[in-house]
Amino acid sequence: MSIHPHDALFRAVFRQPRHLAALLRGVLPPALAAAIDGSTLTPVDPAFIDPRLRGRQGDLLFSARAGARELLLFVQVEHQSQPDPDMPLRLLRYLLRLWERFRRDHPAPAPLPAMLPVVLCHAESGWRGPRSLHALIEREALALPGLAAFLPDFAFVIEDLVRRDDAELAALAPDDGAAVALWLLRDARTAARLFASATHWAPRLRALVRKEQASVAAEQLLSYLLSVLDPDDADRLGEVLAELDPTVEEIYMNERETFYEASYRKGHEAGVRYGTMQAQAEWEARGRAATLLRLLTAKFGAVGPEHRERLERLTIPELDALAERVLTATSLAELFEG
Repeated sequence: MSIHPHDALFRAVFRQPRHLAALLRGVLPPALAAAIDGSTLTPVDPAFIDPRLRGRQGDLLFSARAGARELLLFVQVEHQSQPDPDMPLRLLRYLLRLWERFRRDHPAPAPLPAMLPVVLCHAESGWRGPRSLHALIEREALALPGLAAFLPDFAFVIEDLVRRDDAELAALAPDDGAAVALWLLRDARTAARLFASATHWAPRLRALVRKEQASVAAEQLLSYLLSVLDPDDADRLGEVLAELDPTVEEIYMNERETFYEASYRKGHEAGVRYGTMQAQAEWEARGRAATLLRLLTAKFGAVGPEHRERLERLTIPELDALAERVLTATSLAELFEG
């Protein structure tokens, strides 16, 4: 399964505990953030808990100490153009799978672990979806006296990147690499916004380029940019960077050339595979046409050039349909006109 570029960048940055710790300090209620020991953040493989979660490449699961207890933190990036209106239901399914697995390993009366769901949203429109499970339930029913207390409910933390200005965004990151990654997640989906904010972020990108050991490689960030921008906007970004910082522009253009060369190779390989599949399909169609020709000859006698040519042009589904009609057709004309 290929991983989405947004998911890939998100994981590269926030699977590093100190980056996640800084993010949590900025998005959680202060008292809760203070209660979580960020130095104890430890990644947990979701597939270890439930194999069905293996393909969820944009999700992160961590454990951390909160007082005397262990807390599980589930962090998900939401990169759809419009927020998922069923997000609370998606999160509930995930939480239930985690609890069910825990219960299999820790029978009652062992208490279930506390879990904190966090959604990092960088949809262009910002988060406009529900923020709790009750928000999905019919309002008139929730208004019935006393009913709400008997219906399951939970809320989740939303970090809405597009609502953050540049200073607020930088405060969520412990270093230049994480800060630039948050900037790109916020702005790279909209070229106009990206170009407008590039002046503010160019110094951080320059500092990142000059570092020999960075928490997030400049090349990885630039590759992400190239994967989400269309070619015209990618060219325009090169011009913007050339005006702001020639060093960054040079690194960007080198990465651009490498990226497009790799994309060409992948496209060529895919084309070869496609061509092979096409050739296999053509040979299979020829074989079926030859078999069908023998059946037609046996039933109707000699098959003329016109009908032979039509057989050769038919696709596999069309040949299959023709073969089914052979049993009931009384002539070649009826068969091919059916």
